[in-house]
Amino acid sequence: MGRHGEGYHNAAESYFGTPAWNCYWSELDGNGTVTWADAKLTEVGVQQALRVNKFWANLIKDGKISPPETYYTSPLYRCLDTARLTFTGLDLPRKSPFVPVVKEFLREGISAHTCDRRSSKSSIRQNFPGFKFEKGFAEEDPYWTELYAEPRDNQDARSKAVVDDIFTNDDSTHISISSHSGEIASLLRGKSLHSFYALRGNRLMVSHSPRSSCLQSQHRCRDSCPCQGDYVEWRCASDYDVAVYAAKDVCGAADN
Repeated sequence: MGRHGEGYHNAAESYFGTPAWNCYWSELDGNGTVTWADAKLTEVGVQQALRVNKFWANLIKDGKISPPETYYTSPLYRCLDTARLTFTGLDLPRKSPFVPVVKEFLREGISAHTCDRRSSKSSIRQNFPGFKFEKGFAEEDPYWTELYAEPRDNQDARSKAVVDDIFTNDDSTHISISSHSGEIASLLRGKSLHSFYALRGNRLMVSHSPRSSCLQSQHRCRDSCPCQGDYVEWRCASDYDVAVYAAKDVCGAADN
């Protein structure tokens, strides 16, 4: 699972400050100079996605890791573009090309923020012509409502629904999901895994295997850890040699 790179909404929140962003600016489409409704990637976000592309190229060539067989993405622009930049140009098997499926329920938690309002299906098709849409994908956003915030339980319910749908209808071993920090946490909760904040432009490799060691942050190892059972593997795109394991209900995963 991969989180999108930095979007203009992220940059705007940093610029205005979180209180002003949440109380005022986030409910506007932009400030007259920058638009953050269905936010696009900043140049920083583009470079983050390209760094992950380099990371994957290294894993495929030198690490001999199996690339994804199928690809899914949130319908929000920042994820669509992150997925495109991350996987385009890689040495992928002919039988498993990069042809992502846009799934409505992989979107971020729906809030009053206009960055959570997706563009029309026609606009997505125009900007990402190689992408496919799940059956029943509506032309206009059917879920975003002005000044409405989706309760966490509702998000977790539709996250479980989309995961169940993928696992029921896709028998691939390796699956890629491009989404958002809040939605990735919700997806992990639905799989009874320890949820944590995903850094922009990074990816989580999720598995279900026993693991006896874990790291409690992205770069700091805890030598003795009683972790057993499910784990989440984090490979840092800025350093291919780092792999972090955050175990279920044992290690507090880090934000840094």
